Amino acid sequence: MYSNFPLSQLSDAEYITQYYNASVAATIASSISAFLPYETNFPGIKIFINETTKTKSRSGSAGSINLDVTLNVRSERDHRDENLTVRLNFPSNYPQQVIRATLLLTSQSNKIKQPYPVMGSDGSIQVECLSFLRGTERPFPILDVLLALSEQFELEFPLVSSNYQAPLSTNDANAVTAALSMTASSPQRSQLIQEVAEKVVIDLNQKASNYLDTRQQSLQYLKKLNDTNRELTKAQGLLEKHEKELKEYIPTVGSVGTLIQQLEGRPDTPEEHSKCLIPVGALQAQALDLTAAIHASEDALRLLEDGLRSEQLGCDDYVKLVGDVGREQFVTRFLWRRVMDRLEPAGGASTASMLRPQAPQVPHSRPSGCEALMQEFPDAPPDVVADVLRNANDDLTMARTQMKALFA
Repeated sequence: MYSNFPLSQLSDAEYITQYYNASVAATIASSISAFLPYETNFPGIKIFINETTKTKSRSGSAGSINLDVTLNVRSERDHRDENLTVRLNFPSNYPQQVIRATLLLTSQSNKIKQPYPVMGSDGSIQVECLSFLRGTERPFPILDVLLALSEQFELEFPLVSSNYQAPLSTNDANAVTAALSMTASSPQRSQLIQEVAEKVVIDLNQKASNYLDTRQQSLQYLKKLNDTNRELTKAQGLLEKHEKELKEYIPTVGSVGTLIQQLEGRPDTPEEHSKCLIPVGALQAQALDLTAAIHASEDALRLLEDGLRSEQLGCDDYVKLVGDVGREQFVTRFLWRRVMDRLEPAGGASTASMLRPQAPQVPHSRPSGCEALMQEFPDAPPDVVADVLRNANDDLTMARTQMKALFA
């Protein structure tokens, strides 16, 4: 059915969506909008709407919108200009498929010339084969398609009279004779068929070899991906397992709040801190007490050492006190060892290692007089201290008196 509305209405994509899907409608509207400035060069354009395909057609079928365009072409028969009507159809999968073109016969006295390079006997034109469109980017613009058709029709006029018969050329006659003789001679025909079949097989093998190589590479990559996927799945399982184990050590909000509530109101003293260390049994309590006694004796030995170095304690008193502390520490260590021997079978080596004290560091030698004076008078130069001690004949008391007189 021909429509009376102007061509510019087809530049509206919303109107075209009645016959095409949204993407195709937008492309058709864009192509027609680009052609509108050249509409006056092709007067008498008619719009033909095929209502039978108004519903969305299947992919590749003919569309609903057709443009009947009249081309003025010079005829080869009588050397005068003639008007040829061409129908342009937008397929349902445009622009994947280019515009279809068909030559319409307006007179019964004419018929389409056969054979014709780019046209069938029904007037359908192979648009992709038009020489003018070679190198043109798809989708072909409407203007380029019309100019290509005009050029093709001028090179070879497509219409002949209805009673026209094409003369049989010499080559065609020879081809017909060869075909007849080929039919008659069965062995020659069989040989030709065999040769053609062999060439077809060779061509298929060449094309299939590339496919087989690509398929083999794809299988190798697929196998590699599967192996990697299995490794990743295994690693993910291990990570999830470790995550589950680590979550057990994360304190919840409730447990943290409980700990804070328990610590509120308690004094920050060593006595209060010691109450936080609760032994499991009597043996561990005794081991803790003995460990505390050992560390206390070590602290006592360090204090005695400091008193000796500062000469607040004499050598005789130092030796006596160190002997008393040493005997007490020996007894304590003996008892601690007995307790630890009883604890190790029950609690393991970890409990014993936690309660094991370090060995005390007992001074093996008394510091020299020069070192004692250096500690007492840190501002004095070392060479002055040495000279004073040498003049006092290594008498520490006399040297200290002289140093006090010098640096008082």
